Amino acid sequence: MAIYIHKKYKRKIGKYLYSLLELIRNNKLSYILVNYDQFYNSEAIELCCKLGNLYAFKLLIDKNKERIRFYPISYAASNGHLYMIRWLHKNRYKRGTTNAMDWAAKNGHLKTIIWLHKNRSEGCTKYAMDWAASNGHLDVIIWLHKNRSEGCSFHAMDLAARHGHLDIIIWLHKNRTEGCTSDAIDSAAYNGHLKTIIWLHKNTSFRCSYYIFEKTKENGYIKVYNYLIKHKNELLKN
Repeated sequence: MAIYIHKKYKRKIGKYLYSLLELIRNNKLSYILVNYDQFYNSEAIELCCKLGNLYAFKLLIDKNKERIRFYPISYAASNGHLYMIRWLHKNRYKRGTTNAMDWAAKNGHLKTIIWLHKNRSEGCTKYAMDWAASNGHLDVIIWLHKNRSEGCSFHAMDLAARHGHLDIIIWLHKNRTEGCTSDAIDSAAYNGHLKTIIWLHKNTSFRCSYYIFEKTKENGYIKVYNYLIKHKNELLKN
């Protein structure tokens, strides 16, 4: 399973990051406990939450002498570790933020989102639907639309276009009012998503920028380039 790792770990732990991941993933905790200081204890505990390793988490919090300054539930939610979230919720590590539902939505963990909605009060932000759109999680978007009031921003459709999620673009167009910007066609063209470009061209009033013509050619998307040239007068911004 792919694990979402915040870029700050790469800055702070560096060469220890991936070895630490493997140690926690495989419950090889004796080495971590003996060599605890070199693993930046708070980061080691955060990684336990991201990996959903509750056993390792319990051992390391006993070793940790500092107050935990992060929100374990949010990190566990980012990778959908619902059993760990339930444990944290019942025990003294129940503090949380909107990051929990936002990150769960980003990575498509709908069961986690539903549990947080029913059992927690932090809620989410517009980022939840925006990030779900970016990563192609239509089921999450539909659920958030029906059950939450935060909505999304124009970034949702822009990001869906960037990654070629045409089904999400069509759904957002039919069910939401935020729309998109000219970045939608530009980013879709830059990444070679011809079907997305054609749909946006026919169904929205937004157009593309001059620079994207040569960029699509440079990137090797000849079919996209030819389409843009053919409809150049219609697609260029005023």
